[in-house]
Amino acid sequence: MFFNAPIELPLPGVFHLVAGLVLLALYAWRTSAPALRRWRPWLAALALWAWVFSTPALGNLLVRQLEGPPDAPRPVVERHDGSLVIVLGSGQMWAPNGTRLVRLDEHGWERLHAGVALWRQTGGAMLFTGGPPGDDTGSIAALMGGIARELGVPAEAIGHSPRSRNTYEDLAQVQDEIRRHPGPVWLVTSALHMPRALAVARRLQLDVRPWPVDYRQIADPTWRAWLPHNGGPERFAAALHEIAGLWLYRLRGQAQ
Repeated sequence: MFFNAPIELPLPGVFHLVAGLVLLALYAWRTSAPALRRWRPWLAALALWAWVFSTPALGNLLVRQLEGPPDAPRPVVERHDGSLVIVLGSGQMWAPNGTRLVRLDEHGWERLHAGVALWRQTGGAMLFTGGPPGDDTGSIAALMGGIARELGVPAEAIGHSPRSRNTYEDLAQVQDEIRRHPGPVWLVTSALHMPRALAVARRLQLDVRPWPVDYRQIADPTWRAWLPHNGGPERFAAALHEIAGLWLYRLRGQAQ
């Protein structure tokens, strides 16, 4: 309900914060101490703020708005030797001390496996994106390409764009290859990330077919989703990151 596992109960987390604020607000409302009475509205507002942003159901509304329904009809997949499957990378590029450290996160793995599964249907080529720039062999793109080879994709069918640092660079740096490709171009990324990626593609006037994967929305939320949970803020943060990123790209003229 409040925790992913009972072992989390003694650990400080969202539940303890919300519970503490609610109890403090209730105490301030019942006490006769003038100092606390003046803080009643602020404590109540703070408790409400903490409750809202720790509630998975409310964060899920934002996530669902961005992702769309997971059972929405997908484009028809046809086998074509001229197909190109572009997989946008996701993961860690740098260690906290500033040294290069490339690792896929869970969303990168989801995109990679979904992209390979799509390639098995379409044929053609695959193209992986993701830096950091400076060492083409030590990049997210190169790491994903190596795993794709282990999954059965021929080396000659794999391309890399290893110097991109963000979504705009992911597509801007491969736009020429997309335009000269003879067949359909498929864009694979997380469903939450797809609106921003498509907005960049429209700005660059690229004709791509979206293939959203890695849905994060709660499919059938129950009443428990309306209670504070340690995973609630993370869901809000992921959605707000995409919304802010999209508007920032539009302000820069990098998205449409």
